[in-house]
Amino acid sequence: MAIIGEVRSIAFDSDSGFLNTLKKHGWLVCDGRSLKVSEYEQLHKRIGDGWGAKNPTVTFCIPDLRGSFLRGATLSAGKTKDPELAHRAPPRPELVSTGGTPGGGGIHVGSFQSHDLRSHAHPFSGKKAGGGTPHFPHSSVGPGAADAPHNTSVTGGSETRPLNHSVLFIIFAGKKNTEIDENFF
Repeated sequence: MAIIGEVRSIAFDSDSGFLNTLKKHGWLVCDGRSLKVSEYEQLHKRIGDGWGAKNPTVTFCIPDLRGSFLRGATLSAGKTKDPELAHRAPPRPELVSTGGTPGGGGIHVGSFQSHDLRSHAHPFSGKKAGGGTPHFPHSSVGPGAADAPHNTSVTGGSETRPLNHSVLFIIFAGKKNTEIDENFF
């Protein structure tokens, strides 16, 4: 049974003829498209403008999950495992310039994080071949420094995001005035 607003992943290409069958059964590709509230009232009641809206009250956006992996939402700022929660942004900031709604940031479902590399340094020590002190241009060690442990310059953020595999995400929309077979899957 499908729940309106449910997102699933499928492991076949978007050019498959099966996508037309999915659409007939109320499933849409999570490509960020704008839908009319009047045509998808039930979906709008579930997800609102959380994924953005080009023309609030008239349209709303479904999730755009292309090229990204999903991370479990933190629904309470006090109980988070997300060290970058304060930096999570709305999913569609470009909609603000056109009078739209960008969606929710922070603890809201749909908030977005760009790629990042956890802050770190690389320890090293050593001497040049033939004697003398090495010079490492991307570190705090300059010519004439003593032969002692040093670190490269610190770079990165607070976490490293994982490798991922590509799947197609679909959302159950349950189009208004259309009979939907919720048991299709």
